[in-house]
Amino acid sequence: MSSKCNGCGKTFLGASFLHHLRKTSNSDCQDYGQSIGACPVDSQTAQLLTSLLQGTSSESSNISMEEQQSTGTQMPIIVDPSGDYFGDYYNCLDLDINMGDDDPAIEVAVSSLGADSEDGSLDYDFEDDDLDSRGRSPQLIFPDGFFDEPWQLPHSRVPAVVESLYLRAPHVEQYPDNHAGAPVESQNATADENTQYYHNLKVTVMNPWAPFESEIDWNIACWAKTRGPSSTALTELLAIDGVCDKHGLSFRTASQLNAIIDHKLPSIRPKFKRREVVVQNQAFEMYFRDVLECVKVLYGDAEFAEYLKYAPERHFNDRQFEEQLFHDMHTGGWWWSTQAKLDKHAGPGRTVIPIILSSDKTQVTLFRNKSVYPVYMTIGNIPKELRRKPSYRAYVLVGYLPTTRLEHIKNAASCRQSLANLFHTCMRTIVQPLEDAGATGLVIASGDGVKRHGHPIFAAHVGDYPEQILVACCITGHL
Repeated sequence: MSSKCNGCGKTFLGASFLHHLRKTSNSDCQDYGQSIGACPVDSQTAQLLTSLLQGTSSESSNISMEEQQSTGTQMPIIVDPSGDYFGDYYNCLDLDINMGDDDPAIEVAVSSLGADSEDGSLDYDFEDDDLDSRGRSPQLIFPDGFFDEPWQLPHSRVPAVVESLYLRAPHVEQYPDNHAGAPVESQNATADENTQYYHNLKVTVMNPWAPFESEIDWNIACWAKTRGPSSTALTELLAIDGVCDKHGLSFRTASQLNAIIDHKLPSIRPKFKRREVVVQNQAFEMYFRDVLECVKVLYGDAEFAEYLKYAPERHFNDRQFEEQLFHDMHTGGWWWSTQAKLDKHAGPGRTVIPIILSSDKTQVTLFRNKSVYPVYMTIGNIPKELRRKPSYRAYVLVGYLPTTRLEHIKNAASCRQSLANLFHTCMRTIVQPLEDAGATGLVIASGDGVKRHGHPIFAAHVGDYPEQILVACCITGHL
């Protein structure tokens, strides 16, 4: 919608008309703006104000629920466009927050620099006399022969060897109840992860390199996938006479190797699910995994079995237990207090499984602005020395959130609220299974086959400042 300013005769689109009347230094435009405020609002101005305060969505295709039910897909998630996700948080705030633009002193300073140009920018006119009137920088004066003599540095002293207090082992205070993190009393015969993996291969002959034929067969396949040769180069190498026959390889092309990996190696990580999320009559896709299955995968990994932490501890630097040390998840106060609450309400012998989520919208291409919005998960039972190393694969990708900017919502305030509500709706769908499992618990086996009564509880979210603002439902600069 366009509006014409009778003061300067220019035409403006949308909110730029009000911005021009508020920022202009042209006296005719200022008089026209005051006349609009003094006279009753006409239909054109009222329609403009209504379009600025209420979101208008573009034409979008309506989603037929009958068609989705007939195809067997799940019902889409409807995002509530009214208010904030956790309540009418924005109703108590003025959406047009004054950030200092309406200060009279700023208006005078800006208007004194220059009038509005034709393209909407400000013309800054500086005179040459202003540059000459500035004072010169002070000149450093050195005595004669200052740079001729070499500069003598003071003699350095070797510091005395002092034993660092932080090199010795800390003093550990165990949790008062020794049943915390203990295995369940009735332990059934459960195989460890490596044994279960071998049974899932479904091989009849004892072969530690299955599904490959021999050790050299496995080593060549591992080299091809970890050292980065292209598929064409690998196929040409295997096509040389005698390479596959002399080494007894089970694959002769890169495609055959990929087929062995995709079909014969059992998959441990759970599969992705697809759901539709509807925001003001327009549908978007989200992909996610079952978060409980992801917890079982990390908790039951045989590589982490000997390093997992099952009970909280308190570490101190002195024997008087006065200077406390915090260096890992199980040494913090959250695990200690959560364990005490579980012992009080659920009973002793419970194991806390802290859930750590992280998200960050990432741009993946330098053209056409393609981006992804991944959500990762790990558990606090794994020490941070292992979690922070990508080679240990201590994180699991649990979902991809929609990366839309909701361009069909024209109102800026409504678009911001809808984007926040879209994020919280998708995150709630992902972590919904943790609600009942965290309260009642579930029997879960670690990588060594030992079963415990675990409670997966959301503990922390890792993200940059924009992600923290989005998760905490705050305004930028208020956190």
